[in-house]
Amino acid sequence: MIGQITVYDARSGQILRTLTLPVVADATGQRMIDPEALALNVSDGEAWIAGRYSSRDFAIIDGQPVDILPAPDAAQRDREEAIASIRAERNRRLAASDWTQMPDAPLSEDQRDAWRAYRQALRDMLADCDPDDPVWPEIPT
Repeated sequence: MIGQITVYDARSGQILRTLTLPVVADATGQRMIDPEALALNVSDGEAWIAGRYSSRDFAIIDGQPVDILPAPDAAQRDREEAIASIRAERNRRLAASDWTQMPDAPLSEDQRDAWRAYRQALRDMLADCDPDDPVWPEIPT
């Protein structure tokens, strides 16, 4: 049987390499990474944890893997929240105008076309919308 470990710099937490090593049973039958294989593969100043962790995505802090992917900054989060809010309002407006596309809606063909254009403008608006100042299409009369 084999096990995977991640070797890291004990001081900095920087991941150095991942290894696949043999697993043995201890005196109680508990499985563990072969101590001889560990001694050959983990040097002074290095430590290891069970599992395979990428140096691109993780660092080891206090013996635990920590995701180091950058979190979005506050401005990016605000922008994403504003777009989500605009999308929700856009969806509400589309749902509120669904009736205009029903075959039995009491609309002339020109009115139906105006509503169709309005609904398409709603669908297209997120492509080039300024989340700080959305410009909504005019509701047909």
